[in-house]
Amino acid sequence: LVGEPIKSHDGWVYAVALGALNGRALIFSGGDDGTLRLWDAETREKILSIPLGRWIYSLVLADDGRVCVATAAGIVMLQI
Repeated sequence: LVGEPIKSHDGWVYAVALGALNGRALIFSGGDDGTLRLWDAETREKILSIPLGRWIYSLVLADDGRVCVATAAGIVMLQI
């Protein structure tokens, strides 16, 4: 275990992805609270919270900062 678990979602977390943007290590998470969250992987601080309104089942990061998120309502592409 590398530190304590990050707890911020209101419910189950179904999707997690690790990546980097502009040299910064990031963690993305999403779950049944319908919120996509972005974390600094080193400090473990929340950077951004994006309410999508539907359960998040999976997500994928692209090298250019785009995030593809599969929700209960469909697929959403976001530019971070």
